[in-house]
Amino acid sequence: MKTTGRNVVWGSIRFTNPIQSAVAGAMIDAADTSRLDMLGILTKKSAPYAGDTLYHAVMNDQWEVQELLLEMCEAKYLKEPRMASSIGSMLEQAAADDDLEILQQIFSKCGEVDVGDALGTAVENDSVKVVSLLAEKSKHSSVAGALIDAATGGKAEMVQALLDHADHQAIEKALRKTVKSGNDEISKMLIS
Repeated sequence: MKTTGRNVVWGSIRFTNPIQSAVAGAMIDAADTSRLDMLGILTKKSAPYAGDTLYHAVMNDQWEVQELLLEMCEAKYLKEPRMASSIGSMLEQAAADDDLEILQQIFSKCGEVDVGDALGTAVENDSVKVVSLLAEKSKHSSVAGALIDAATGGKAEMVQALLDHADHQAIEKALRKTVKSGNDEISKMLIS
C-alpha cells in the first residue's frame, strides 16, 4: 500500500478514504489467517474491494477463500478486466480438481472467460465431463489446441469429447499431427 497525497493506493484501487484502505487490508489479513467468517462480513460490507482479495487468494492458492469470494461477490465485480487472470487461474484449478460445480458457478457469475488453459488441464487429467463443459464455452482456437494435444497424446475419449466442438480446421490440424505420430485409432476418429 502506498500513499500519494490524500489518496491511498491498494492493489489496483485508489482510496480517498482511509477507512476503505483499512477494510481492503483487513480483507487480505482475514484471507491470510483463514478467517472466512470475518472475510464474509467484510465482503458483505465492502464487495468492491474483494477483487484484490480474490487476486491475492489465487496467487497464494487459498482455495477456500476463492470459493467464498466467488459465492459472495456480485458478478459486476468479477467481470472487471483486471479480474481475468484470477478467474482464469480459478478455472484451471477447478478443472484440475474435476470440480464441475465451481466451473458452473464461475461461468454463471463471470460470463465469457478464457478457458484455454483450463481446457488443456482437463485434457491432461482425462476428465471427459470437464472437457465437454469447457469445450462448450471455448473459443475455436482453444478447442483446436486441446484437440491436437488429445489426439497426439492418444487420448481417444478426450478426442471424442472435443470433436463436437471443433471446427473443420482444428480437426484437419489434429489429423496432420496424429498421422505423423502414427496413431491409427485416433486418425480414424478424426476422419469419421
